[in-house]
Amino acid sequence: EGLGVVVEVDGKYFEILPDEVEVHTESKAGYVVASEGKYLAALVTDLTPALVNEGLAREVVRRVQDLRKSAGLDIADRIQLRYAASEKLAAEIIAAYNSEGAAFKRKEDMHKMAEANKAFAHFRF
Repeated sequence: EGLGVVVEVDGKYFEILPDEVEVHTESKAGYVVASEGKYLAALVTDLTPALVNEGLAREVVRRVQDLRKSAGLDIADRIQLRYAASEKLAAEIIAAYNSEGAAFKRKEDMHKMAEANKAFAHFRF
């Protein structure tokens, strides 16, 4: 961090200092990239049918929770819910309700990765 690097070109050695370097990132199709300092993150932006259904299921759950909140319901209050949806979306909604399926797995995996990343917080790269 903050150190120069020596490179050889045609038998001659040159030291390149950090303030002499400018780095630009360019995303490949289907990705978006963001960087800050020495950190870089790349996200896949392709929307598969399964991912779209997962997003719709999350939106249904969010709207139901908003309606419960605006009605002044307690978290322990039970409700009955009726909805019309495609077969695949209905399956994703039921899986989310049962803490299963793609939406739940992604959320669980994200929490696991965040916990794993905490283990490396003291390292400097």
